[in-house]
Amino acid sequence: MSEFDRWPHAILVSGDARLTVLLPDAARGYYRGPRFDWSGMVALAEWKGHTFFGSWRPAPHRPRANDDAAGTAGEFGMGPLTGNPAPVGYDDAEVGEVFLKIGVGRLVKVREPVYSFGALYRILQPAVWDIRQEEGRISFAQEESPVRGYAFRYTKTISLQEDAAGFALEHKLENLGTRRVVQTHYCHNFIRIDDEPIGPDYRIELPWQPAFSRTAGDILQQNGANIEISRVPGPEEGFFALVEGYEPTSAHHSITLRRGKAALRMTGSDPMVLLQVFGTRRTLCPEPFISVSLAPGASRKWSTRYHFVDC
Repeated sequence: MSEFDRWPHAILVSGDARLTVLLPDAARGYYRGPRFDWSGMVALAEWKGHTFFGSWRPAPHRPRANDDAAGTAGEFGMGPLTGNPAPVGYDDAEVGEVFLKIGVGRLVKVREPVYSFGALYRILQPAVWDIRQEEGRISFAQEESPVRGYAFRYTKTISLQEDAAGFALEHKLENLGTRRVVQTHYCHNFIRIDDEPIGPDYRIELPWQPAFSRTAGDILQQNGANIEISRVPGPEEGFFALVEGYEPTSAHHSITLRRGKAALRMTGSDPMVLLQVFGTRRTLCPEPFISVSLAPGASRKWSTRYHFVDC
């Protein structure tokens, strides 16, 4: 029994792979905050005796907190504090008016200098989800009617790979409004392997040589094409790096997180426009961003594939 079993969830099984997928639920869901996409967080992946992902906040869990999420927590519109666009319609909304957070619903703007991904915005109306599950696959769809000319349909599908050695997150965004939608999207990837705390036995492997342009803390160290963990973080210690060195090609959108005899490799369909690494003692989070710009009537697909590796 996992920590996620008491929350609304779905189980996907194929061969040696088993995924626990958290379901969006405005009354009882594991995550009900205003930041992350509510649809389909892969909170736990199990494969050949190994486990991947988990929660990153210690108990007690707070469903309505801004960031008390798990596993593959995605986010659109992280905002200008991180060099990204704000959520859809935020910039031209007046204080007290609604803006759209893809994956969350309709949020209310407050008086502030700029949008802040860390703020606890009021959710006026949570997204309504169309959820469809079949063997080894589940999809979530959210459609928002126009707000000041902005409207969209967002679909996310989680599917186990045929060889049962991984899974895919597939996204589609359709612009149903009369105004251009410009966003970035990333996955926070709250990763822990075999439920072991983060320390020097973890490393991030890249197919290019990274360089840090900004860091917080002294824990992340660059060594050739690897990012290594210099020591075990303190109980409340966090660390961060803004990583550069990649080229704008999908071939460079490949990140492997390894510990001991297990690894998780993430490959993206689209070039990265930003890469951050965040961590604590409970989680190590590579965060690759991609860019989405849609004219009225246009649509866009992208995907990330997660490959389980037994060393």
